[in-house]
Amino acid sequence: LTLTIMEGLLIRTGTSQYIIPLDCIIETFIAAPEEITIMPDGAEFVRKRNLLYPVKRLHRIHSLTGAVEQLSAGIQLLVKDRDNQALLFIDEIVGQETTVVKSLPDYLGSVSTVSGCAILGNGEICQILNIPAIIEHVCII
Repeated sequence: LTLTIMEGLLIRTGTSQYIIPLDCIIETFIAAPEEITIMPDGAEFVRKRNLLYPVKRLHRIHSLTGAVEQLSAGIQLLVKDRDNQALLFIDEIVGQETTVVKSLPDYLGSVSTVSGCAILGNGEICQILNIPAIIEHVCII
């Protein structure tokens, strides 16, 4: 039995909670309306320090309901994978967690945007996001 312990940021989108590995996060902020650009094809970008970052809406990737829709009302997480960066749009930062990473149970199958799961202190199971897969997600989200 091999266990991995990871520092992560516990976040919430809609009614679901997730953990993001801390080493993937560059910064967090709330985007001002003048920093938001929406392209004619619906792709969303936020300008920060004269760079445009694509926005990945977590609630659309995982088909969640009850999430914040307005980009200037939620939180942007600037995340990275090697040289690639993107903004992950979420509702709330719950806190920082030290978690034991467990593999996904076989009955859940393979979910490309989830790398594993963890059991929180209250006994709730929380999915750990696969940031490289989210950055490479090809759908308009």
